[in-house]
Amino acid sequence: MMLNRRKVIQGIGLGLGAGIAGVGTLASQLAFAEAQRAIKFQLLGFTLSIHVPSYAAVHDILPSMGYGTSSVTRIKQIRIATQNMVAGSADLGETDPPTVLRAAEAGADLKIIGHFYNNTTLVLVANGDKVKSVEDLAKPGIRIAIASKGDVTHVVLVGPMQNRGIDPDKLTFIEMAGSGTRMRALLADRVDASLIHFDQAERVAKQGNFKVVIEPHKEYPVWVNEVWVANGAWLANAKNRRAAVDVLKATLIAFRRANDDLDWFTDKYRKFASFKNSKDATAEQLRPVWEALRGPINAWPKDMGFNVENFRGLLPAYKASGAIAGTVDLDSVVQTQYVEQALDELGG
Repeated sequence: MMLNRRKVIQGIGLGLGAGIAGVGTLASQLAFAEAQRAIKFQLLGFTLSIHVPSYAAVHDILPSMGYGTSSVTRIKQIRIATQNMVAGSADLGETDPPTVLRAAEAGADLKIIGHFYNNTTLVLVANGDKVKSVEDLAKPGIRIAIASKGDVTHVVLVGPMQNRGIDPDKLTFIEMAGSGTRMRALLADRVDASLIHFDQAERVAKQGNFKVVIEPHKEYPVWVNEVWVANGAWLANAKNRRAAVDVLKATLIAFRRANDDLDWFTDKYRKFASFKNSKDATAEQLRPVWEALRGPINAWPKDMGFNVENFRGLLPAYKASGAIAGTVDLDSVVQTQYVEQALDELGG
C-alpha cells in the first residue's frame, strides 16, 4: 500500500506514537560525475559552537571536494524539519532522533545516517530567584521553555527528572522554537527556566541571577542530539548515496580539524556562529568553549562515534517521554554503512 504522506506528517505533528553496495568501487567515477552538483540541505536555525564544524563541512569543505555551492534552508523548529524531510523538501537534513523515529513509526521512510555532532551542549538554565533546586522545577507556576514536546529538547529532561524521583508530567513546558528564542524569553522573565546551549548560558549568567541546574551531557552515558537524515527514496539512487558519503566525509574532516586546530575552529566560528559580534571572537576567548567541546563533551569524535547501540540505549527515555510508542525498527532507521564507507575512504 502506498504511504499516505499527509498521515505521516500529521502523526509527527501530533506526537503520535538502501543499501550502499558497490559505492566503493565506483567512488572516483561518481565523485567526478557529481562535480558542481549543489546539494539541498535543511539545517536548524541557530548556529552555536557545537554546530560550527558541520556548517563548515556544508559550506566550505564539500564545495572543495568538487560540489557546487550548497543550497541551505534554515528551519527553526525540529518537528517541522522532520516533517519537511518526510515530504522530500531537501536532500539531507539536520534534525533529532525522537521525531525521526516517531515518523518511522507512522510509516515514513527516513534514515539516520550520521551525527551532526555528538552528545550535547544543551543545559537547563533557571532563574535563581525562583528555582533553588531541581525539585523546584515541578512547583506550580514554574515555566520551562523547550522547543516542543516529543522532540529532543523535551526528551533530554525526562531521564534527569526520573533519576531524581520527579514525575516529568508535573513539569510545565512552554514550547519555543530555537535556543536563541528560549534564551531571550528567560532574560525577559517570560519563562523561569530554559533549555539552551552552554555558550548561551555563559552570556545569560552575566545578566542576572541565572544558574545551570541540569547538564544533560553528564546525565547520560551518550546522548544523541542532532543527526544527519535522508529520505529512503532519495538514498535509493546510487548518485545520492555517493553524495551522502561525501557529506559525511566532509563532516568527519571538519570534526578532525575542529579537534586539532583552535585557529581553524576560530575562523569557522567567526564565519558561521549566530551570536552577535561572533565575527570579532578571538582564539583565546573561544579556547575554554573549544576545550570543553573537544574534551569532556566529546562533540566531534574523529570516527564520528556513530552506532546503533547509542540510539538503543536512549529508547527508554524516548518512550517514557511519549516521543515514540516503542514499535520502531531501530536497525532499519539507523544506517551505519554510510559513515563506515566515509571512514574507509578517508583511511580510518
